[in-house]
Amino acid sequence: MKPLEFRGPKEGRCNICGEHGKLTEDHTPPKACISPGAFDVQRLNDALNHQHKARKVRANTGLRFRSLCAKCNNEKLGGIYDPALVSFTNQLSAMVRFRETLPQTLTVQVEPQKIMRAVYGHLAAASVDAYGTHKDHEPFRDWFLSGSGTVPLGVHFHFWLYPFKPQVIVRGFAFTPVIGGNSLFVGWLMKFFPVAFLIVMSRQDAHLSLPDLRVYEDLPLDAKVNVAIDLRSILPPNWPEADPGENGVVISGDHALRSTEARRRRRR
Repeated sequence: MKPLEFRGPKEGRCNICGEHGKLTEDHTPPKACISPGAFDVQRLNDALNHQHKARKVRANTGLRFRSLCAKCNNEKLGGIYDPALVSFTNQLSAMVRFRETLPQTLTVQVEPQKIMRAVYGHLAAASVDAYGTHKDHEPFRDWFLSGSGTVPLGVHFHFWLYPFKPQVIVRGFAFTPVIGGNSLFVGWLMKFFPVAFLIVMSRQDAHLSLPDLRVYEDLPLDAKVNVAIDLRSILPPNWPEADPGENGVVISGDHALRSTEARRRRRR
């Protein structure tokens, strides 16, 4: 089994635009959305199977992938899209911390077009040397870079509250809620306190009863909308990467990662 690899070469093809050149490091999740600190990173399958002896990698400033060019990372993600994602997570964080004393439903103001692009951009970055390795990468590339146009056909951007500390990054997995059934979802996943995002890139004979930012795909890039948040409906912490349903099944590869806050080492 190959060792966990995050940094990659200093030069190569950008995971988003495909241009060859100097690569920069992208924090996934973005560092402005999470508390700074050290994390222990494991393959998701090892973590869920309680393989404590499996190798962990210490990420002292969060999980970083050297996989994006400066334009995609700094100009597009950091300069345009990430501020909307940071604002969204900050609002949700305050709600989650006091949700027991708040009404069941509250609204937050969001910029859905920017948030969708930010989520896609960070998940696209979450693998080394991976340009063109996912379905419809060219429509995604054009949609991300232009800041206009609709979401690629058939793609959905679901989100839900995630009041848990472990972080999960899965770039490519499939799950079905019922073994032997016709329902199938294929996509990417990013989970960190206080929110989880699931990009469903294809689905079969089913839909998810979760908020979907795709419904705002016709709005301009800078458009703001109010989105209702249900503070009482909390999904299981391992859904869907390990708990797709009572009779479900999930498939993911060695690239799927789970990060937990690192314990402070005692000084002798």
